[in-house]
Amino acid sequence: PPSPPPSPPPPQSPPAPPSPPLSVLNCIAGAFPPDRFRRSIHPFLGADEGRTDITDGGFDMYDYGNELRILKAGGDASSPLPYAHKCGSGSYASASNAPAAYYTCAPELTQAGKADFFFAEVRSVDGAPITGFRVQGDLRAQSDTGAVSYNGQATYSGAPGEDEGFRSGDYYGYYKTVTDGQAEGVPTVNHVVVTRGRHRHWAPDWRPSSFLNDDWDELRFDDDSGATGDALFYLLFASDDRENGKSFTEEELRAVFEMVADCAQPLAAPRPPPSPPSPPPSPPPPQSPPAPPSPPLSVLNCIAGAFPPDRFRRSIHPFLGADEGRTDITDGGFDMYDYGNELRILKAGGDASSPLPYAHKCGSGSYASASNAPAAYYTCAPELTQAGKADFFFAEVRSVDGAPITGFRVQGDLRAQSDTGAVSYNGQATYSGAPGEDEGFRSGDYYGYYKTVTDGQSPPEHYCTGFNCDPTVNHLIVTRGRYRHHVSSDTNDDMDVVTYDDPSGAPGDVLYYLLFASLDFDAGKEFTEEEIHRLFEKVVGCANLVERGGGISPPPSPPSSPPPPPPPSPPPSP
Repeated sequence: PPSPPPSPPPPQSPPAPPSPPLSVLNCIAGAFPPDRFRRSIHPFLGADEGRTDITDGGFDMYDYGNELRILKAGGDASSPLPYAHKCGSGSYASASNAPAAYYTCAPELTQAGKADFFFAEVRSVDGAPITGFRVQGDLRAQSDTGAVSYNGQATYSGAPGEDEGFRSGDYYGYYKTVTDGQAEGVPTVNHVVVTRGRHRHWAPDWRPSSFLNDDWDELRFDDDSGATGDALFYLLFASDDRENGKSFTEEELRAVFEMVADCAQPLAAPRPPPSPPSPPPSPPPPQSPPAPPSPPLSVLNCIAGAFPPDRFRRSIHPFLGADEGRTDITDGGFDMYDYGNELRILKAGGDASSPLPYAHKCGSGSYASASNAPAAYYTCAPELTQAGKADFFFAEVRSVDGAPITGFRVQGDLRAQSDTGAVSYNGQATYSGAPGEDEGFRSGDYYGYYKTVTDGQSPPEHYCTGFNCDPTVNHLIVTRGRYRHHVSSDTNDDMDVVTYDDPSGAPGDVLYYLLFASLDFDAGKEFTEEEIHRLFEKVVGCANLVERGGGISPPPSPPSSPPPPPPPSPPPSP
């Protein structure tokens, strides 16, 4: 008899959403608020995990607002998206009835229990553009004297070229800000939505004044240039600044757009859905040394987003020569270095490791092993403003055996620093052993030690001859646990050493190092202690943010010893 017809194939399950590029979020968190903000941020309540709206953000901010929906082909909206906070690690959540994946975060950067901003990222999972995105709900007690401001109107009406929103490459930015018009009272509520591809933007400014209570903010994809439209970033923030005014200017809102676009451009390349799992690997050979952990690159990306800090009054001098695989900088340009920035890890007993080859992992990758020290590390020299030149140099070092990192040394030749130059640093008392006088910067378990070397020249005009060319060279070392700090007073010597010395039992298991320079003839080349302290705070803030979210992988435990063989059985009785 003929065979029965084959069973129909099972329906295909929707593609799994990719793992989130949380480095974009951490980059934004490190850079927020932008340095062009003249208003202070108002932290708010209620953006809790699992909710689909903010019931009351405090001070009459919201009455069930900030409800997020994804628009589908044909214009229907998805169900409200439950807040799925992935602030340091985790996977995207699936939008239940739309072909998209997303995650959210409400970072508590300045006050426990209150969010400084709310962030959401949405990504397409079927390769098609995200049709649209909508924020809706009730803003509560906005007054009749308030106002709604937004950009991108022309993209909604279809008249091109008049106002298409902010733009940077394939990224467009759309803002909406609502104020109650009162000097005191309800915080100003601000949205900035950044999309890959042009969208039409609509906010209800044409409605009666009573609709100043309306949180409605909608975008629809409308790009005939071939832009993918596959990624969307949303920020909500507020202000109740009674001294400087609560209403943000377009320049300030543009600064938020530029911050997000800068963070997204190098990091937010779409990731394909995961491949099916490969067969299990062969077991490793017994007693192999522990592999260094995968790097928490979100710390680096957070720092890159926050560099330079907003209190820096001097401009950064990009430099040459920090190339992959090198162990020093031969010449950074303008007489900066003559084989300097050589990095070594100190071992128990005081011996130093071999120089660490620069192992640049600026977006992904694994730690490199220090060849003859129980540590793992990676480096990066981000080219943020000029191709071929690094704005700063970053290294992270981690213990892999559970013991504190004994020490860390920078050495080499700074080249042509002059006799009129000077060396400044902090943490002297920790090296001399006199506690309590100057233990460096401190925040919780983290300590910060800086060294800055200047040639002492300050030309009266915009020219560069002789020693006037030498940039100021600055180090900042941030450690988990107290260290002793020692530097060379020779302005040609790059020597900068920290050695572990913490009686409190702080783990001493991680160390961050930043090198940066300045050749600013207008504002002066020498950084103040306040400016360097601000950078220390940014590094610690980035490290704490990532650790609270579980983004740092713990070093692996050493392999356990094999169990002892059982005792031999007694011989049988005769």
